Amino acid sequence: MKVSYTPSPIPAFKGNPLIEALPPVRSDKEWIKRFNTTPDIEPSIRELPPELRILALVDLERFNYPLGEYLDLVRRIESALYRGYSTKNPLLPTGNHFIHYLDPEETPVQPSSGRFEPMPTGITLVGPSGAGKTRMVDRVLGEFDEVIQHESYHGKELPLTQVVWLKIDCPEDQSLVTFAMHFLSALDDALGTDYFGESVKARNNKGVMRQKVIRLARAYRVGFIVLDEFSNLKLPKRATAENVPPLLKLILNLMNGSGVPFLFSGNPEMLDVLKLTLKTARRAENGGVIEMDPLLREEWTKLSKRLWKLQVTNHVSPWTEQAAKHLYEASRGLVEIAVRGFFEAQRFVIDTGDERLTNTAIEMGAAKAIQLSNDTLDSSVKQNIIDGSWEASNASMETSNSSKSEGSSSVRAKAPKHDRSRVSLNDPYRTQHPEFEEIVGRLRKSGTMLADDARPDLIRDAANDSTLVQSLIDQNVILDDLLSPGFGLRT
Repeated sequence: MKVSYTPSPIPAFKGNPLIEALPPVRSDKEWIKRFNTTPDIEPSIRELPPELRILALVDLERFNYPLGEYLDLVRRIESALYRGYSTKNPLLPTGNHFIHYLDPEETPVQPSSGRFEPMPTGITLVGPSGAGKTRMVDRVLGEFDEVIQHESYHGKELPLTQVVWLKIDCPEDQSLVTFAMHFLSALDDALGTDYFGESVKARNNKGVMRQKVIRLARAYRVGFIVLDEFSNLKLPKRATAENVPPLLKLILNLMNGSGVPFLFSGNPEMLDVLKLTLKTARRAENGGVIEMDPLLREEWTKLSKRLWKLQVTNHVSPWTEQAAKHLYEASRGLVEIAVRGFFEAQRFVIDTGDERLTNTAIEMGAAKAIQLSNDTLDSSVKQNIIDGSWEASNASMETSNSSKSEGSSSVRAKAPKHDRSRVSLNDPYRTQHPEFEEIVGRLRKSGTMLADDARPDLIRDAANDSTLVQSLIDQNVILDDLLSPGFGLRT
């Protein structure tokens, strides 16, 4: 693919092929349009057999609602790329100095355009799991070519491979070697090389791996590194500015020595690591801090109204403020959980004979969406903060209070114990009539609902018994004496 160079009107960026090969700068409106994805649903889809409608949900998962953070992130990444590449122009002696000398002071003769001066940028993206950080980062990165292969620039040969960005998971073992392997693997995926395999065969030690990462990051002019799951990096028990984890030292070296911008993405716990020293805190925030919190009411209303249009159930449930509120409570106001939960709710009701998206279905969908990947919601999630008119439901309050009483710092969203992927119409956990849903919810929470081993087909089977009423009395399903012990009349 031929590289297209777009001259910059800003003097500091003119004549720099690394910058001019980047995507053109777009307006806010253009960015929002590119990030927004709302699939269209033909009415005929809702008339298809259940198994086909479930497949149709796969396409709907393309749905993406760009929050304000999208614009913030793309602007900050643009700035980081321009800033970092501004001192790495390969057409200037400084650019060659950057490639060949890891230590600027090693240069016997200063380049005519000056020694390389790194322009490190650190961006911090923080938010609870389920807030949509990963989806947002992936969508923003997707707007930039990962690799640009230069051949010539304005008639002059320029055989150069530019790696614009790499995305790496912070290793759970916090090992410098593991991080290096992740880096090499990501580089191989982008370039089709085999640096990872070569390092494994050579059994490179920690020192060699460290130098290899630094040299390759420079050789390929890596423009930006996303370090996802940065919360995996833990501090030692007695953390001080002197015993900074080796991995953090390597990251600082890439930023301060090679001028590679970083995006640190993770849960709020990662802030403790970044605040360990003034140097790391300054580097992590000089490109900006983006916090992703549960949405406020106005934005949540817009999101939920779009979601409600994406129904493939044979009954289209209308959007209501109460339904939007319930989805908020079920998902703790976290966008990613809400979106996945809404589609899981549809899977929950399709082919059950009653495909209305009741509060119970939405609650079950949200619980299913985090069943494995995110069983415990972060304690940092601010629950039910939309405003005073949307107070927490009794169920949400009881969940929160029970967590505190058990000494737990997190809130668990649990699905009922039965693990059937599809429920039948006589399932005791399914609310048959929406008008009774609030009452049934209170009964379920108070423990007076049917036990887990209850027989939902009990009445149907008893219908074949000639002594129907007596059979149900014998099984303590029908109470024939209101004054029996434990059931005294209320006065």
